[in-house]
Amino acid sequence: MSKLRSIDLNLAPKLERRGFRDEWFQIKLEESVPEQFRELRERRGLTQSELADAAETKQSMVSRLEKSHTPNWQVSTLLKLSRALDAQLKITLEPAEEVIAKQRKIESQSVNLDAASQMGTVWASGTTTQTSSASPQRVGAVFYIEHLDNE
Repeated sequence: MSKLRSIDLNLAPKLERRGFRDEWFQIKLEESVPEQFRELRERRGLTQSELADAAETKQSMVSRLEKSHTPNWQVSTLLKLSRALDAQLKITLEPAEEVIAKQRKIESQSVNLDAASQMGTVWASGTTTQTSSASPQRVGAVFYIEHLDNE
């Protein structure tokens, strides 16, 4: 692991703007949930069909979730898949001011990119979309799966 002298995403000031922040939270959610399910399924050595069988659902549903970029997932579906993966599903609400404070701290010091990305504090996306300041108020939500070892 190499230390980087700095990562200048200049993200914290952008997160101060509600429209940018809403879009950022949405992108993080859209990318992280499917990725976590796919990664744990692969870690478990399961195919999509095997996971679907264990969750008593169809392989096409697992495929849609893993490729999804629209967070219209039902919690009951996420729970079924989590159980089939022997994992705990957590839904965490993180206040925007805490997200911004973490990002400011990251941007103010040298960051080990590998460690920061594992903590979920460094996120990059090639897409930036401006949203209206009149967009509906939403709370940033972060979903993640915590692996439960049976060792």
